[in-house]
Amino acid sequence: MIKFSFNKLIVLLSLLLLISCAKTPEAPIHPSVGIAVEKNMYFVNFTCGVMNENSDTAFTNVGGVIKIKDKAGSAALEIPFEIPVILPFATGGINETLELSEEAVNPLLALLNIDKDKLKSGDDTGKKYIEEKYIEFKELNFEKNDIIILLKSKIK
Repeated sequence: MIKFSFNKLIVLLSLLLLISCAKTPEAPIHPSVGIAVEKNMYFVNFTCGVMNENSDTAFTNVGGVIKIKDKAGSAALEIPFEIPVILPFATGGINETLELSEEAVNPLLALLNIDKDKLKSGDDTGKKYIEEKYIEFKELNFEKNDIIILLKSKIK
């Protein structure tokens, strides 16, 4: 049986409490898309950030799905992502490119007011920022790690 002194137990419980109270990212930051057309296939390049606003907690094995909603609130596009680690007060970047059919990209084009014909002719660059009200985390999974313990484990 493992024996803990009372002080060690208090420190361990305090550490667990601090980690469990870490602030969770609420929404993707600075989301934008770039859409290109090639042979009737649409290439959607999505970028945004996931911010860690904690001072002593690192997020590892970050993954999930970002949902871009149309004006009615339905899913216009869902983007899966993975980030290995986000250190305290840092932002993890997401840069995903999806290949979509014309039918699949239509809700996104409508949301961003992009004219399909202008996009095909090159008169529209297809680069737009997404308003915060149209984007959210559908799923967000990560492990919380005390930064000191994480860094110590990387040194050994």
